[in-house]
Parts: sequence; structure tokens; C-alpha cells
Amino acid sequence: MDGDELTFNIYGYNPSEGAAIAFIVLFAILSVAQLGILLRSRVSAWWISAVLLVGGITEILGWAGRLWSSKNVYSLNAFLVQQICLILAPCFFSAMVYGTLGMLIRKLGPQFSRLRPNWYLLVFCIADLLAIVIQAIGGAQAAIALQDSKDSDTGTHIMVAGIVVQLVGMLVFCFLGGEFFLKARKAPQSTVDRRVNLLVFGLAFASFWILVRCIYRVIELAEGWTGYLITHQPYFLALDSVPMVLAMGVFVPCHPYFCLPEYTTSTFTSSTTQHSDLEKAAEKEFTSSLPAEGTLKLHASPHSSRPLSLSDAATLAEETNEEKSEMLKKGEVDSASRDLSTSRHESPSV
Repeated sequence: MDGDELTFNIYGYNPSEGAAIAFIVLFAILSVAQLGILLRSRVSAWWISAVLLVGGITEILGWAGRLWSSKNVYSLNAFLVQQICLILAPCFFSAMVYGTLGMLIRKLGPQFSRLRPNWYLLVFCIADLLAIVIQAIGGAQAAIALQDSKDSDTGTHIMVAGIVVQLVGMLVFCFLGGEFFLKARKAPQSTVDRRVNLLVFGLAFASFWILVRCIYRVIELAEGWTGYLITHQPYFLALDSVPMVLAMGVFVPCHPYFCLPEYTTSTFTSSTTQHSDLEKAAEKEFTSSLPAEGTLKLHASPHSSRPLSLSDAATLAEETNEEKSEMLKKGEVDSASRDLSTSRHESPSV
């Protein structure tokens, strides 16, 4: 028999052709939607949609492998394509969640977070990468053992360990993210608004379904390759495939491009710098326009230490300029009155 052919049905069932086609269509629609946002956002939030787009394409490839398996359930290549792609794809959705939380922290205030904004993407992506490597090693060992009709428990246990790493990483992320948002929302000068709440809903919704998938995968593989869950397709569809559709789909209406437009109008590193420079320029212009008699303190009120925003500084500068104009006009009138009085006293009497 061909080396690329298995001698047994590794799935334990015949993969559904209809389900494969349905999920290919669903992920294709979501990928097209993200491509549209990517083209619309240009250089602003391109990486967000790009990551989701790569994840969607990876899901499509994985389901193409399952469609292939529905035609030939003994094809080892078809099984490997679907196994590798459907394990890898959710990591792109997780990476998007990690990066989006970093953006949210920049907006609401890094002081409410235990980690710096950039660390979420770095730390948790490294954890996901480690989990993928462990799963790949375990999956390769299990596949070889199954092909040689040997015991696959060692490889299976390694795969379970990889998924547990991914699950623990997501749980820690959810704890840190939830703690941050609660602190930011309770702050006296909280900037949480309707759009922020929409984005937080998207993050929580996607994280929940990623967790559901991780828990399912741990239990599934813990039972072994001949366990009940892994040999019954409906559980895979309901607890692995549907959660990924929901996790990707929620970021169409809850995309940072719509929810955080002020943080996606330019690259993240230059956006904050430009905003700070504009505020400094406005404050400098305002200070130079103050009257000579005194100087106003650049705060919203005498009892507040909150710096003026760009709009506040511009408004105060305009009001001050108007006051200066009125003072100048008044000075001109007083000068003219003094000149007229002087000329009357100096003129000879008749």
C-alpha cells in the first residue's frame, strides 16, 4: 500500500462533506469581510485584519483537508493538512485578542494594568507558540505510532500538555484583562464609552469561545485517539469548529477600526506621539497669548490637576485673544480721549 495511505480510519467516522463545505464557506465570508476592513483601514489597523485574515485562510485550508478526507478517509496527507491547520488557526485569533487588549490599555490608561500594553502580545504569543510546538511534537509521535500500529499514548499525552499550556495562558490573559477593565471602569475620570464597551464585549466573547475550544480539546485528547469525543463528529463541530467561527465573526462588528478610530488612524507608535505633540503645541500657543498682567494655570479648574486637552486649550486661547482685542480697543479709545482733552486745554481761548 502507498506510504501516504493509512491502513485504518484514523477519525473513527467518515468526515462530513456537507460540514466541510459549510465551514469553508463561513470562513471564506469572514475572511472577505476582514480583507475589506484591511483595505479600508490601509496603514491604520492593517495588522489586526491581516492576522484574522491569515487565521481564516488557515481554517479554510484545514477544512479543505477534511473535505479531502471525506473523499478518501485513509489519506494520511489529508489528515495531516486538517490536523495541522485546525490546530494552528486558533492561535491567530488569540494573537488578535492579545494585541487588541494592548490597544485598549493605551486608551484607558496603562496604570490600570499589571503588564505594559506591548507585553500582552509578546508574552502570550510566546506561550501559544510553545503550545503549538509541544502539540506538533506530540502529534507527530502519535501519528507515527498509529501508522505503525504501536502505542500512541506518549504522543497523545504530549499533545495534551501543549493544549494545557495554551489553556493556562488564555486563563491568565482573561484574568489580567478582566482585572484591568474593572479598574479602568471604576476610575473617577473613566473614559469608558459605548464603543469601548462594544470592543470589550468582542474581546470577552472571542476569549470565551477560545477557552471552550481549549477545554474540549484537553478532554478529547485525554480520552485518547479511540475515545468517545474524538470518534464522534458532532462534538468536534459544536465545540471546536463553531467556537472558531464565533471568535472570528465577532470581530467584524467589534473591530478596533470601528471601536477605537482615534487609535487606528495611524500606526500605534506614531499615533500617541503625534497626539502628545499636538497638545504641547496648543499649550505653548495658549501660554504665549496670555495677557501680561497675569498667567492662567493650565488646568481645567483650580482644584484639579488634570492637564488641558487639545480642545480645551484651543478654546481658552481663543477666549484670551478676544479679551486682548477688547483690551486693545479700550486702550485706543482711552488714548484718543486723552489726546482730545489735551488739545482742548492747549488751544487759546477766544
